[in-house]
Amino acid sequence: MKTKDEVQKECFGVVYDTDDFVRIVNSGCINAFDGIGVFHDGENETRISVWSVDMFDHQYDKYPYVCWYNK
Repeated sequence: MKTKDEVQKECFGVVYDTDDFVRIVNSGCINAFDGIGVFHDGENETRISVWSVDMFDHQYDKYPYVCWYNK
């Protein structure tokens, strides 16, 4: 699995650890109007939008990172 720094080099947005991203959303600092986020599985960016799923469901624990693209 790639490190967060390795993923950041491939991603044109900002890379967050998924747990950190969930905390940021819960605090109200980021919402769906601010941009687009997709999960990253540690090897490749997915097409799974963080806004199209219940990211608080534990089935998404397998995605260690979120690639975030501001509007």
